[in-house]
Amino acid sequence: MIISHKYKFIFIKTRKTAGTSIETFLSPLCGEEDVLTPIFPPEPGHVARNHMGLYNPLPPLLRPPMPGLHHSVSWVAKNLLRRQKFFNHIAGIDVRDRLPRRIWNSYFKFCVERHPFEKTRSFYAMVKERQAAASADILFNQDTLPSDWHKYADPKGNIIVDKVLRYEDLNAELAGVFQTLGVPFGDGLKQRAKGGLRPSGQRLEFSSAQKAAIMDVFRHEMATFGYTPD
Repeated sequence: MIISHKYKFIFIKTRKTAGTSIETFLSPLCGEEDVLTPIFPPEPGHVARNHMGLYNPLPPLLRPPMPGLHHSVSWVAKNLLRRQKFFNHIAGIDVRDRLPRRIWNSYFKFCVERHPFEKTRSFYAMVKERQAAASADILFNQDTLPSDWHKYADPKGNIIVDKVLRYEDLNAELAGVFQTLGVPFGDGLKQRAKGGLRPSGQRLEFSSAQKAAIMDVFRHEMATFGYTPD
């Protein structure tokens, strides 16, 4: 996640959408006062900074519950004690609550989204890399499928970022945003971090039940962005 005071934008990081590559590209361009959260494992060229600090713990505890966004008292207390004001995959609504409202309202906010089927395939490849014994079945419930709707929408279902970029045309989408913001982009993202997790040519195929589960969990994304079953 990035908050750039230099270029006046907020980048909300979703899963399996080249977020690490975007952060690594932007890190040397951002100012010393900008907020960049740590990446695990670290990526060469990325320097985390200004992400620690205290914040008001009450908003996440008082807001209505939202699927995918779990803020228990213990979770909030742990982050507060660790001074984790901002972290890697923090939800946009939490960023909003931890910033002065004038900054949230005036900065350009964006994230990236991807076709749910391809996002799930990429996510499963990562799980397999980290847990060799993992089976595809572990993904197909609401708690494990990588829906990120809650990262850029509020509990009422309103999208709270200014633009959701399409992963499928990422360089062109980023070029338009960065031109507006004045961020030099050159030839675009030349290298994708973590891009080698899925073996070349290997494609995870879904059963009818698994497709139905994906379409249910990603129903907001399917409807909002016009995604159809592959």
